[in-house]
Amino acid sequence: MSNDPVEAMFTALPDIGANPVGILAKAALLSRLQGATPGKHTQPWPQSSGPSFLDIFFPGYTPAAYTGNVTGSTGLNDDFWSGFAVAALCQAMYNITSGLRQQLKSGDIDNAVNACNGQITNSAMPLYGVALQQGYPAFTQAYNDCPDKAQALATYTAQLQSSNYLNALAVQYHSQAGLPNFDWLMWHHWVKLSVLGCATATISSLIGVVKSNLAALQVVLPGNVDGVTWLAYNTWMSTGDPNRRRLDWNDIAGAARGGILAQVCTAYPGSYMPSCMNEENSYEFTANGQPGNGYRDSGGGGCCFAAGTGVLLADGSERAIETLRPGDQLATTAGPRRLALVAQPFRAGRALYRIDELPIQMTATHPFLRFPQADQPTLVSIDPLQLSARIPGLAVLGIAPLSSGSTLLRIANHSAQPYPVTQVHCLPGSGNADERLYDLLLEPGAEMAGYLVGGNGTYLAVSAEIPDISAHAEIAPGFFALAQRLYDELHSDIASLSQASLAPILEHLALSLHSQLLPTALQQARNQPQAALLRSTPALDIHSATSAFFSLLAQPPGPALRASAAGSSFNWQLNLLTEQLLGNLGESLLAQLALGWREPGDATGDTLAVTLFGVSLLNGQAFADSPGPFNLSLGEQHYQLEECGQRPSSAFTRHVDQVLYCPLASRGELAEKLTLTCQDGAGNSLSAQVYLPERLETGWRSCEGLLRDVQGAIAGTCRLDLRLLGRAAIEREQQRKEHWDQAQAEAYLHSLVQAVLAELPNQLQAFQAQQAAKAGGKRNGAGQ
Repeated sequence: MSNDPVEAMFTALPDIGANPVGILAKAALLSRLQGATPGKHTQPWPQSSGPSFLDIFFPGYTPAAYTGNVTGSTGLNDDFWSGFAVAALCQAMYNITSGLRQQLKSGDIDNAVNACNGQITNSAMPLYGVALQQGYPAFTQAYNDCPDKAQALATYTAQLQSSNYLNALAVQYHSQAGLPNFDWLMWHHWVKLSVLGCATATISSLIGVVKSNLAALQVVLPGNVDGVTWLAYNTWMSTGDPNRRRLDWNDIAGAARGGILAQVCTAYPGSYMPSCMNEENSYEFTANGQPGNGYRDSGGGGCCFAAGTGVLLADGSERAIETLRPGDQLATTAGPRRLALVAQPFRAGRALYRIDELPIQMTATHPFLRFPQADQPTLVSIDPLQLSARIPGLAVLGIAPLSSGSTLLRIANHSAQPYPVTQVHCLPGSGNADERLYDLLLEPGAEMAGYLVGGNGTYLAVSAEIPDISAHAEIAPGFFALAQRLYDELHSDIASLSQASLAPILEHLALSLHSQLLPTALQQARNQPQAALLRSTPALDIHSATSAFFSLLAQPPGPALRASAAGSSFNWQLNLLTEQLLGNLGESLLAQLALGWREPGDATGDTLAVTLFGVSLLNGQAFADSPGPFNLSLGEQHYQLEECGQRPSSAFTRHVDQVLYCPLASRGELAEKLTLTCQDGAGNSLSAQVYLPERLETGWRSCEGLLRDVQGAIAGTCRLDLRLLGRAAIEREQQRKEHWDQAQAEAYLHSLVQAVLAELPNQLQAFQAQQAAKAGGKRNGAGQ
């Protein structure tokens, strides 16, 4: 090492890979973000302010080194960091949660995170300089050994411009090996000049001189560190992943996943049992009046077409969708079909879109039929992920993104023709509170039928998006019974609520039923003797259940709303309820039909049972005819899963229905996450990261992971659940699996539905006590 401190500073250069200075600076930025987390969890009972969100999502938070330098060095104030913390947490919630994700505005969240990173990129160089000056020994010692910083700056500047140094660079630049990481080297010179007190404008001028002198030696100064761009150089931020030079949800997921996924239970007066909810902290963080509410959309209520959209009738005439009535004969892709129901949910502020210049205005999730092609999805939608979440049964048909280049199904002269989409427009405005949208449910027929919307001679085939229980034939009768019972119990209490107020209430109810009622009912059904199950099984009547469901949907919501809903004839409240029940319970009930032999989880178990139900592609790709294995990794444990074949798969949804038994670590802790990898039919690698809660309760914990391609784009979803089991429970369920057949499955499902209905009053009592406590909290200024 040189005894000349200026020479030592000149040659000091952190490694571009494991850069200790970048680690310190990025840790300070991350610490500043975490520490700025705003808000507190409200406690509706007792009516008080709860713990801070900082303590919930980052328990034991302690500022990292140089956190106190961040604001002064970057010029980014408290409001910036608070806003960034909210956006980053919501981004983590979108990627980690399974329930809340459906309501989060991922586009708005990502835009906010990107904007914050842009500001950091343009302002974080001085912070890096602080970390270099104080936290990199090779530079720190030399800097401290220079008593006259002005003289040191002059010497450093002269050496940087010297012919000896520039010629040495040129020799290396023109050698066979070249000058690797040239930008890294030169940028650190600029940073060290700044640390020594050189003004930014002076450095930029000096860069121009050095650039010119290098050019004379046929050496090109990298464009990302010239006099204009050097302040925005951010290679130093790639401390873990060389391709990720930013702060985002990946940086906080490990610390925050416990608070994000935790199940929270609260005891309310008037209820003999507590109310428990998975991901409750995340729902609270994005509730009305809370920091993340601006990134949450809880409108619900089905998505459809705006008034004025033309619909083709069986006689060849056209009528506006809002003028149609049940019994009208419509033209469909399967010939004339009677209209069973005109759904009329509220728009609730949702954006509308238009395809090319056609007279069609629809919401982002409405499914259009694709022109039939081999190994291509049946449906397209602007938001396939959201559509699949709202109506899980559609994923098996295949859902591709609707965008420029999509080929839709057009019906002209009674024949199918392709319609290539040129452009999809997002229309301005969000409508008013009373604006209605429209969707059409057709009477059931022997084959799938799409109705036709458009005008001016161009009519495109679309499918209904209103939740249709007939899409789940196995569970439809029991599901209708549950929906009807719930509506009968609740309608008098919810009659006066608007859709914006009712949607989050019904969602909370559905989530509570999934996390509490279903596990209890499953245990009761499991304890019933098998002979009794078989004797009690009635014949399933899908058509009667569907007809009764349509009939109930066609009634006005309730006595309090009949006057204001004159001419509506659509029970939007039941529609909201059904939507939430299907989204939160439908897949679980279907899984129980296929895997009813499984034991409920026990919080004291020493083995993590991971059940992979299925994987769906939502990016327009299909699986290979004989797809390769699904690889699952959990810590150091690696497994391969094949389809079991019990439930039929499609080219776009593979039902795996396999259980893995993974021993817990010696201390009984759950791994942070599990990773699923597979390939689509084109050989593209796909992976999903599913974060695990810090603890599992008794019963089942359902999870959904986002399947992404190598560029990080969402390609589909995977569905699984988690349980803790002991050795005896594993042996019992394995024995039961060997003798499980279709008759037992149907009998068990019927018993499960009966157990759900029997347990429902207790769950409703707890839910109603909770709502009463929340209402009291609002009146007293506590609670959301």
